[in-house]
Amino acid sequence: MRIISANKNSRSVTDMAYKALFIAFVLGVFLGPAEASQSDNRPSMVIAPVRVDADIAQVNRFDVDGVLHSELLSAVRDTRRFRVLERDQENLDAILREQDLEASSFSNTSDARAGRIAAAGYVAVPYITSFRFGASFRELDAFPGTYDRTDRVGIEASVRVVNSETGELVFIANSSSNYVAEIEAVTGRTGGPARVVVDRLASEVANDLVSEIVNSVFPIMIADISAGEVYLNRGGEGLNTGDRFDVYAQGRQLVDPLTNEPMGASVELLVGTIVISRVENRFSVARIVDGDASHFEVGAIVRAAD
Repeated sequence: MRIISANKNSRSVTDMAYKALFIAFVLGVFLGPAEASQSDNRPSMVIAPVRVDADIAQVNRFDVDGVLHSELLSAVRDTRRFRVLERDQENLDAILREQDLEASSFSNTSDARAGRIAAAGYVAVPYITSFRFGASFRELDAFPGTYDRTDRVGIEASVRVVNSETGELVFIANSSSNYVAEIEAVTGRTGGPARVVVDRLASEVANDLVSEIVNSVFPIMIADISAGEVYLNRGGEGLNTGDRFDVYAQGRQLVDPLTNEPMGASVELLVGTIVISRVENRFSVARIVDGDASHFEVGAIVRAAD
């Protein structure tokens, strides 16, 4: 809850402080190294603070939201696909609070506004939807006071990515990672999972979510077709020989009949399936295993087969 003072001078000071903060923030974003701004044409992204459902216990104890945020920043940066605006996160947070854009009321519109404030092309808003950490015990009949212990840790999270220029919700991705370990014959009902397990699971979830981000913003596409082989615009890590992908021809864009605005989706047609036969650093080669080769075309979208 924000308390607004009735004192004019107090409000004036607050306004001045806010304006100073905003100016400092904008200068921090826009007056970066000239060399980087001139040579780096990658889309920019700001990762909002991780939102946590109010009924999730133990999150603060383990700083799960902070750990997941750090892992997301690292994972996005490691893809080298985006310029990550991380140094201005605290200022962005302060401005969002000043505008009363609370986590519970975030919408595509306010996400987009946050992105424009941060001069970012995309805003990623992560959420922790479930967190479990604990141990259960089963006493051994033959050895009173001795137990078999089961350690359990689980993290479920999602991320919403919004294009700040159009306000379009690009996609929502979900991920989860779980840990279960059986420890036999412990004395007393003591002990439990190690704290390091939380960090590992957060890293796994972050990498999974970032992979979804990259595949959505930079979809795998057919770059060329030659002599019955299909060349994809993705290589390196993430693709492996033998992986199966479905190929979709891009259809017409969907348009809202009331506003005549693009709806951010298109009608797609499944035309066949391919299997990766060779992976290079920046591209991959696949063979067609299902479908009419004449329906495959450059620019077709490629997605992992179910």
